[in-house]
Amino acid sequence: MRRTALWMALVLTICSSASPAAVPTTMHYQGVLTDASGGAVPDGTYSITFKIYDSLSGGSVLWSETHLAVPVVGGIFEVVLGSSVPLNTLDFTSPYYLAISVEGNPETPRQPLLSTPYAMAAGNLSSPTARIRPTSEGGNLDLLDENGSEHSFLQADANGTGGYLWVGSTGLLGPGFAVDGNASGTGNPRVTISGGGQAVTFDMTQTGDGAVQLPVDAVDATETADEPGVASAVYPAAGEHWALATGIATNLLSRTIVAPDSGYVLAMASAQVELIADPSASVECIMGVSDAAGTFPANQDINLAVPPGSGSTVMNAAPHGLFRVGPGPNTFYLVGLKSTQAGIVQIYDMQLTLVYLPTSYGTVSPTFVSIPSENEEGTATRTASMDAAEVEAERAASVAANQARIERELARMRARIAELEARIQSDPQWTRRK
Repeated sequence: MRRTALWMALVLTICSSASPAAVPTTMHYQGVLTDASGGAVPDGTYSITFKIYDSLSGGSVLWSETHLAVPVVGGIFEVVLGSSVPLNTLDFTSPYYLAISVEGNPETPRQPLLSTPYAMAAGNLSSPTARIRPTSEGGNLDLLDENGSEHSFLQADANGTGGYLWVGSTGLLGPGFAVDGNASGTGNPRVTISGGGQAVTFDMTQTGDGAVQLPVDAVDATETADEPGVASAVYPAAGEHWALATGIATNLLSRTIVAPDSGYVLAMASAQVELIADPSASVECIMGVSDAAGTFPANQDINLAVPPGSGSTVMNAAPHGLFRVGPGPNTFYLVGLKSTQAGIVQIYDMQLTLVYLPTSYGTVSPTFVSIPSENEEGTATRTASMDAAEVEAERAASVAANQARIERELARMRARIAELEARIQSDPQWTRRK
């Protein structure tokens, strides 16, 4: 005696009614026929009767349909329930149970219908809440509000493959949530969340900062990718030293920092300098930080000196400078030079630290490289303190510089908003739904 295996799959089919808002009245059913030993029945055609009951046992038959010649291959078969006896006599508002009989044999134990067929109960609503409709790209699922207005949809992507989801807050033209599974036909997704006057986009068609577009008052590239950063170098090891040669600007240390954008680098160095003077002659050296190898900026020739007969004297040197930089690698140097023939200059415990700063909040007088001359210190000597007018002028200049920075950042943000809006408006999915 043949029996039917108890597993089954129920899937709602596309409605055959001409009305696009009509509810499906058929179900696709797939199952497996096995014999008493559990093996698949021989291939062929079989008569199978399907019945729907109102209870798990006993009760009444609410619907019945017989399929006389069902093809079975490897035990597997599939039919469309409701193809000869419509299912629209059932409202699917109560639990139903399905049983089948093969070639007149006793029915299988009844199985409760799963949730999918109960979607047919939507046909009893006073107004439609969803509609399924075909398009040139495939099928669309539109969701409606209580007034019958469309607020969300799921559709085949206009770019040929993939899907497109829109969940609106006030309708199709208002703010909402969009998922484009095949953005611009690239095969990569794009997610856009738009609100009142701002939007967030996660765009896998882009790389780097362009892959994430955030609201102008949120964290953006200026605050993340362009955040401050450091680099540092130390030399030599404990006990080692560097002896300076007379008249040669020596690069004692170098370090490169990769700036993510234009900004500033604060270069700070420290070193222990031992000057050993001859009995009859002084010894001097110059220390400084620079962004050019073997060169001292104008304000970086820090002079250290001891008079004749001083023997060994240890001093600390701590030059620092602020340099404007562009995006990419920027290399800086700790430079030393022995400026006298007599004596010995030895450098210990050197460190060069670089700090990248993306933004200024006042006026900046950066360090400029220039070769020092013999009279570079000049002859003019100032003895008076800065007066109130000079202090006020500096304050006003710093405030103006900071306001100019704000305007530059706002201009960049406005440009990003315009770019994002243009990208959304040019999307074929958006254009088609407007």
